[in-house]
Amino acid sequence: MSQAIQQTVYAAQNRELPPPLAQAVAVANDKAGNNRTLTRATLYRWLAKFDLRQPNAVELLAPASAGKTRRGSWLREVVAPWADAALKLYQRPQKPSLRWVHDQLPAYLPKGVTPPSYDTLRRFIGQMGNVAIEQGRMGSREIKAIKPFVRRDTSKLWPGDIYMADGHAFDAEVAHPRHGRPFRPEITTVLDTSTRKALGWSTDLAESGLAVLDALRVATQTGGIASVFYVDRGAGYINAMISGPGTGLLSRLGTTLTHSLPYNSQARGIIERAHQSIWVRAAKELPTYIGKDMDAEASNKVHKLTRRDVKRLGASRALMAWPEFVAFAADQVEQYNDRPHRGLPMMSDPTTGKRRHMTPNEAWAKGVQDGADLVRLLPSEADHLFRPQQQCRVLRGEIRLFNNTYFSHELTEYHGEGVNVGFDIHDPSQVWVHDAEGVLLCKAQLDGNRRDFMPESFLDRANRRRAEGRARRLQDKLTEVREELHGGPLLLENDPAQRVPFLAEIDALRLGQTVDVQAIEVSREQATVAAVRPAFRNPSERYEWLKAEGHAAWKESDKQFLSEYVRDPDGYALFAERYELLGLAWSEQDEQELNSFKNPARKVA
Repeated sequence: MSQAIQQTVYAAQNRELPPPLAQAVAVANDKAGNNRTLTRATLYRWLAKFDLRQPNAVELLAPASAGKTRRGSWLREVVAPWADAALKLYQRPQKPSLRWVHDQLPAYLPKGVTPPSYDTLRRFIGQMGNVAIEQGRMGSREIKAIKPFVRRDTSKLWPGDIYMADGHAFDAEVAHPRHGRPFRPEITTVLDTSTRKALGWSTDLAESGLAVLDALRVATQTGGIASVFYVDRGAGYINAMISGPGTGLLSRLGTTLTHSLPYNSQARGIIERAHQSIWVRAAKELPTYIGKDMDAEASNKVHKLTRRDVKRLGASRALMAWPEFVAFAADQVEQYNDRPHRGLPMMSDPTTGKRRHMTPNEAWAKGVQDGADLVRLLPSEADHLFRPQQQCRVLRGEIRLFNNTYFSHELTEYHGEGVNVGFDIHDPSQVWVHDAEGVLLCKAQLDGNRRDFMPESFLDRANRRRAEGRARRLQDKLTEVREELHGGPLLLENDPAQRVPFLAEIDALRLGQTVDVQAIEVSREQATVAAVRPAFRNPSERYEWLKAEGHAAWKESDKQFLSEYVRDPDGYALFAERYELLGLAWSEQDEQELNSFKNPARKVA
């Protein structure tokens, strides 16, 4: 090797290389001048860079100018002094226009650097790669949509190997099962990766571990126990009921839980596509669809219609009732499983004879026929496996779970030990106690030492806490709105001076002086009214108190206040719905009472 290098260097320096090699030396040097040849150190450096084990071994030897192309590995011969500042302005998440960059660039250049013309700047940006130029303008999650990706092959998987699950907020509004107002339910779907079949699904008022538990229960009973459960890192999948060691459902099933990387929804593109094929397609069949494809004007009309109907009638015919929605969702899943899927192999249609893709049901049936090893559950096993479990400690035969106390004499010898307690989310009357090996020890019954008079089920307790939290937040918002609208010092209606004439008459009687009896009665009535009239924090409270007391309690100042308040767009109109619900709405009789009152301003005039 050393002798060959020495001979090559000697031939290059004495101009004895063959013409093709002599031309290659000039290109390889990539330097100005025609008299440059090779040196021993240069050849050794090239040999050190060249490694046949690397796929781009030849590219490593290529000079910088040889890599100058319009796309991909673009390199500039001479970097303009304004280039770095221009890229920092252009590669922002706000995605500024090139014209804006050109206008702002002079302020960011050092002294003595001449800014480029707009055409020069446009050519500079245009020579960069389509992906490289978007660095900074697109985040790490968004830019993946234009980068190369890896297609995952599922043809070697068997049915039941990998289940995928994900939650989806339904893109249409339906009637809430409790109060009838419009809301968007959360749907959790479990999909078999090999056949794309939707094996299980569940819907709930919001994303929760219970919905995931129910969907996985249905999928396991339908298709068998999966080897792998592939999900994201949402709270519905990372919880004790699903993934807890020993007590989690997956550990009891023997299923391995694996998560996709954060911000990498492309890795679960199969189930993301299923959301479009099942739930987005279903939502578009309803008039309350609120997806991005819905016409804004039509969506606004439906939104106003449903709210108006619920406010007046308590329900809206435009909103699908909850039982109807559950049946509608089940039908959509059945239709999806019977539709040809582009991700599945081709086959000849048994009816028409034409070539088409398999349906998920057909792919599942073929996989089972070809020998898929499905692990089925017995009905007796399902009751035990799908009850949520939690670790508890036995204390003198008692187990405490969710503020309830359960007792069994069979737990006497387990005092101080930890056990796994299975519970029914709908029935708190008993729990199932298992040891660390999963052996059923006993059924513990709900006994004394309860904190609550009536026990709460796990689901009722969770719903109550969520409703209480929502009520607190709404009350805080209402208080904030009232303070913004009626800020300032409190309006005190109590006037101690009104009692002074009455007290003066009492003093006159004590001194034996003659007094006007009728005046005493009037003073007494005034004193009584003043004593019971509360201190109002805002005009709304004053209005509610006056309406509740009736016309007899209205003074002239009250009538003047009501005359202005009911006509103020920032007064009565702001709380009109509240007054209707409380039965304190302004009526014609109230208006007649005000009409009989002469405005003091007119009287003075």
